[in-house]
Amino acid sequence: MHKLPQILALITILIVSGPGISAQIPNQIMPLSEVKEGMRGTARTVFRGSEPEDFGVEILGIVPDSVGPHQDLIIGKLSGDLAMRTFVFAGMSGSPVFVGGKLIGAISYSFPFAKEPICGITPIEQMTTIFDRVDALGRPKFEPRTVSVPDLQSGIWRPTLNGHSSDHFLVSSHASVAGQRMMPIATPVSFGGISQSTLDKFAGVLSQANILPV
Repeated sequence: MHKLPQILALITILIVSGPGISAQIPNQIMPLSEVKEGMRGTARTVFRGSEPEDFGVEILGIVPDSVGPHQDLIIGKLSGDLAMRTFVFAGMSGSPVFVGGKLIGAISYSFPFAKEPICGITPIEQMTTIFDRVDALGRPKFEPRTVSVPDLQSGIWRPTLNGHSSDHFLVSSHASVAGQRMMPIATPVSFGGISQSTLDKFAGVLSQANILPV
């Protein structure tokens, strides 16, 4: 069940990015090791109607092991008129993020009470290997956890990933999100042929999986 939001996000990437993106993976993805603080790129989501629109994303840093061992999170700041009005909303879950024309991941986390549109981006490398991260019983090995900016700005998490220097994981000090909690974005899913009473019975399960029935 914990893999379901990532699977839905991966499907969203393929839909929102347009035809041909599936053929470009993995040739047109940017490895996490190449993602650096200060990079600027674009993301794509549907703000209104059914047509995806682009908006800006600035990379603020990377948090290792943010949702489990070897499951890192890229921290980004959104820009653009529409993004500044909406901030990070539920329908943005799974929105693909590109830097230099290469896919780096999908928007998956938000700071609900931040004064700026700060988001967490799940690296595409981790999304394409989600089926490998199960134990012999078929259960996820890792459980997600929320992350606060003070935790990220401390030095205790930096030397945790083998093969990367601690400088690669520096996170900028943005006072506007200090003390806020980063939370998974709910994924809106439309259900057809199911009564509301049936959906209500599964409300707890759907909520745990960060799925928002619409």
